[in-house]
Amino acid sequence: VRIQWASSAASNVRTNTSSKADNDNDVTSIVPSYSKILVFVMTTILIWVSEPILSLVDTTVVGQRANNAVIQLAALGPATMLIDNCSYLTYFLSMATTSLIAQARAKGDIRKLQVTSSQVLGLAAFLGAIITTVVFSAGRPLLRWTAGLSVTPELLRLSLDYSRIRSMVSPLAIMGLVAQSICLACLDTTTPFLAVLAASLVNVFGDLYLVGQRNMGIQGAAYATAAASVTSTAV
Repeated sequence: VRIQWASSAASNVRTNTSSKADNDNDVTSIVPSYSKILVFVMTTILIWVSEPILSLVDTTVVGQRANNAVIQLAALGPATMLIDNCSYLTYFLSMATTSLIAQARAKGDIRKLQVTSSQVLGLAAFLGAIITTVVFSAGRPLLRWTAGLSVTPELLRLSLDYSRIRSMVSPLAIMGLVAQSICLACLDTTTPFLAVLAASLVNVFGDLYLVGQRNMGIQGAAYATAAASVTSTAV
């Protein structure tokens, strides 16, 4: 009897030890490592600063390569401020998307994940269309208010041209930000990184060609940035 009891006790100890080890392994697999957390955070920051970086590249290239650089830069200031601020107003959608998609993924509800993704992308396109409409219809008074009462007609015209060109792709640009948020919620950091990288390359080389080679000035910078936004969304 003692032998059987000892054997049973030893078996229970081994079972409990094995179960505890399995639980520890499960916890270790669930909790992300510091490197994964760092990659996730850096990718998130990269997404949020991608639009301002595009505007910064425009400012740099126009200032160094454009003819009448002083006037071009003066016009670029209020134009980038208008477009970037319009984009900032839609960031709530990206944050809400990350939360909703993560909840659906945690529950394993594929149907809800698909429906939510479709809905937020549609809403992003709608918000982008609103931005396009606002810039085309009320861009002039908004830019005049942003630049100040001393703004010249030429400066206002250049700012309006840049703003309208950038706003034409606002639906795609906002859809791209939302799509990147969906990727983050699914723990995919590679695709957003590639999207930002592709957009940056298109913007830099587009600015250098259209502004430096074709002498299109602020309009060339706007076309290059618009192409970069489309490229990012496509990726």
